[in-house]
Amino acid sequence: KIRTVKKLLLAAAMLFALGTTGAHANPDVWVKNAMTLKFEDGKIAAITFDWRFDEYFSSRTILTYDADKSGALEPKEVEHLRREAFDPLKKFHYYVHIWEAGKKRENLKVQEFSARIDDAHLMYRFTVALTPPADPKAGAVITSLNDREFYVDFRFIKKNFILVDGAMGPGCKFQIKRGRGAQSGHPQPVTLKCGGST
Repeated sequence: KIRTVKKLLLAAAMLFALGTTGAHANPDVWVKNAMTLKFEDGKIAAITFDWRFDEYFSSRTILTYDADKSGALEPKEVEHLRREAFDPLKKFHYYVHIWEAGKKRENLKVQEFSARIDDAHLMYRFTVALTPPADPKAGAVITSLNDREFYVDFRFIKKNFILVDGAMGPGCKFQIKRGRGAQSGHPQPVTLKCGGST
């Protein structure tokens, strides 16, 4: 049965059920994303993610949270949206997966969050702090956005989808290819290798 926007945001964090519950062969929400890696002393101290939602999800969510119908999200409206639609994503680790030298990072914490409307699309920006910072020279750092339940489809924007803030260090290279092993099923994991990292 069809659920209301608010009930679905509370129950599934940001999903609109289009039919019956259960396994979904196709995603319900499409997100174009980009990421910025912040380097301090050659290590990754934080990663900022930019999400651009599809038109349908954007229109329904904007209708719910742009209370004054101004076409822009005011601070109180952003806080309302964060509380009901973004914060519940903590139970899913915000769909963020990070491995360092083969070990997965747990208990990821969001440092900053903002939301806005851009050309009728809902936009999220949030930063995940890495404490302690990840050292790509000690082992490959892999970052991926993925929903294991296949409700949300994450894909990179066409241009400038990986940015660097700070000095990355010599000999560092990014690689993007479909995940294998621990990243099996992840469509676009990003691997960063520096120097002798493996």
